[in-house]
Amino acid sequence: MERQPEELLLEVQSPLGDSVVTGNLLQVSGRASPGASVSVNGRMASRGQEGTFTIDVNLVEGPNLVEVIASDLSGDQREAIFLVVYAP
Repeated sequence: MERQPEELLLEVQSPLGDSVVTGNLLQVSGRASPGASVSVNGRMASRGQEGTFTIDVNLVEGPNLVEVIASDLSGDQREAIFLVVYAP
């Protein structure tokens, strides 16, 4: 029986969707399939055990689009895009 490949996982745990923050440094964290690479706004996130990831993103005043992309060796991608408003 042929084994089906597992679907690529991307789960952003922080921030939870569109939000308003008062600090200019945003920590984006979550979980992706083990072995997948994760980038946030084009920068590679550091990876931990069991696919966890975290990265700090510098925000500009006003609306900031945050794009999280997980990709695996077979070329599959998952993405999460959300808006964070920095209102000091």
